[in-house]
Amino acid sequence: MTKAEYRLEIAKQLVQAEQDILYFTKNVRTLDSHGKGKDKIAYFPVHKEYLSRLLVLAQKAQKLAVYKSRQLMVTWAMCVIIMHEVLFIPGSYVGIISKKEEDAGKVLGRIKNIYDLLPVHWKAMLPVPQWYKAKKGIVVRMVMQHPNGQPDSVIQAYPSGEDQVRMETFSLIYWDEVGFAPDADARLTYGALKPTIDGGGRLLMSSTPPPNEEHFWHQLCSGNYLMGTEG
Repeated sequence: MTKAEYRLEIAKQLVQAEQDILYFTKNVRTLDSHGKGKDKIAYFPVHKEYLSRLLVLAQKAQKLAVYKSRQLMVTWAMCVIIMHEVLFIPGSYVGIISKKEEDAGKVLGRIKNIYDLLPVHWKAMLPVPQWYKAKKGIVVRMVMQHPNGQPDSVIQAYPSGEDQVRMETFSLIYWDEVGFAPDADARLTYGALKPTIDGGGRLLMSSTPPPNEEHFWHQLCSGNYLMGTEG
């Protein structure tokens, strides 16, 4: 295979990766916190039906709430969606929300892991990210530098709270562990995100069940939440 043929083959793979989230995910590797040595790195289990269905749904849904148990790879799946978006859609602005900025930064750290473990031959032709850390060394911001004058894509970590996100206009928001944000914060944050959703942005949410069944997250997922003064 000549150098030109090799580059053409990579380009074909990347076109397929852009168009097909499942093909992209087949090439994604993640970290297994329970593994040891080489076993800590494993391909994302896209062969599992619930995960492949979740990925397809999450890529298209304008608003999606996933009421989950632990160890189901849901957060990793959302990280795959975010990585795909900022790689292939110049100008994307993605917000990651969690209880604290540090918690949101840990999710962003998973996204960095995904990028670092992408096929080397892919990364040779993909845009290059810059990662920015907070004082504790946790990544809280990523800027994906797209070529040919295209706008950069950005991922930013935020703590929950209406003042943190009200003035921002996102193309995609991922809100992790909604059920463990203080109830008042969760309600106000959701209300603050409404203008982004109304403007065409997408909101993905996931969490294990909250300790209190009166919590916003349980009410939202059970269909009993009514937007009040916080909206």
